[in-house]
Amino acid sequence: MKKILLLLSIFLFSGCVRNFYIENVSLDYSQYTKQGFFITESPTAPFDYEPIASLYTFVYSGKDKEWAKKNKSNMRKDPFSEGYRRATYSDGIESIYQDAIKKGADGIININYNVTYNKEGGVDHVIVKGMAIKRK
Repeated sequence: MKKILLLLSIFLFSGCVRNFYIENVSLDYSQYTKQGFFITESPTAPFDYEPIASLYTFVYSGKDKEWAKKNKSNMRKDPFSEGYRRATYSDGIESIYQDAIKKGADGIININYNVTYNKEGGVDHVIVKGMAIKRK
């Protein structure tokens, strides 16, 4: 009986262990800087500027039918149903960039990122924040 309980316990708990993996993420700002937009993680800029707004972008993972249609050939099989899109830092950067442009800014300083995971270990949401600025 003890052996059965031990084997059952091992079986039940082994399913809860995440496999080892390494994920490297690089954020490439070059597409924005090529357009004359200044973007930095530094809290200041090496030129005079006026602050425009504090920006906060929240990107939530979830079903995205439009994205699934556009990326159907690129989607790999995963434990989520088809059409599930994982929130990424790149999505957050693009969104905060677009918001800054709409506000008349030509830069973002003090940009930083946070990610929140759900209880299964997947990305729940990504937060990107920074200060929109305009060069003087």
